[in-house]
Amino acid sequence: MSEVIRVRAPSRLHFGLFTPGHAGTWPGVEGRAAVPARGFGGVGLMVRDPGVTVAVRPAPAWSAEGPLAERALAFARRCGAAPCQLVVERAAPEHVGLGTGTQLGLAVARAVLLATAGEAPDAVTLSRLAGRGERSALGVHGFQSGGFLVEGGKARPDELSPLVARVDFPRQWKIVLAVPRGLQGRHGAAESQVFDPAGEPGDLAHTDAMCRLVLLGMLPALHQQDLRAFGAALSGFSRRAGELFRP
Repeated sequence: MSEVIRVRAPSRLHFGLFTPGHAGTWPGVEGRAAVPARGFGGVGLMVRDPGVTVAVRPAPAWSAEGPLAERALAFARRCGAAPCQLVVERAAPEHVGLGTGTQLGLAVARAVLLATAGEAPDAVTLSRLAGRGERSALGVHGFQSGGFLVEGGKARPDELSPLVARVDFPRQWKIVLAVPRGLQGRHGAAESQVFDPAGEPGDLAHTDAMCRLVLLGMLPALHQQDLRAFGAALSGFSRRAGELFRP
């Protein structure tokens, strides 16, 4: 019997976006020059639980079982690998803000390639195989490295937002995760309608405030393990992030 390859992925908490789209420019020095606007970008944290665990072994034909089995099978077929048997042993709920689709896609792609080819590429390459990272890339970078993450946004719609900062989250700071029962956020086509990649990059003062709260608030607070300062910066960031979706 073939060896079982098991891949475990964390869950992703997304604290908010810097901007809602890609297009337009930002003013340069004294407003004379124009800087290409970077779309989306944002900040978030990877948490160990509830996470995703996938077990894969080569098989004569494709099959999948467990929670989100059909979605896992669709990710696996995208990899261009030989058939495998997939078992989704654990999966966080979908569409409740945990980044489950991305973590499932990357875990499946990594497990399938390890099971069939003996090696797997980095998370960025896996994300292209799985078709993830269309807007935020926090889950992609977090799959690779975990931690508290800041991404810089996309200069073009077809690229992956780069990781610009990563900090280990203090172990003594506990996370309480509350997920409302029976509720799901927008996803698929309904979610895409919320974002306007062809529109303006948003209110510059809003983006400036968001970036300041991360660069001069959350990041130094993490380095100094100042929970009170981190909480104040995160609270302000979350409030502004929510304003983007008030309509």
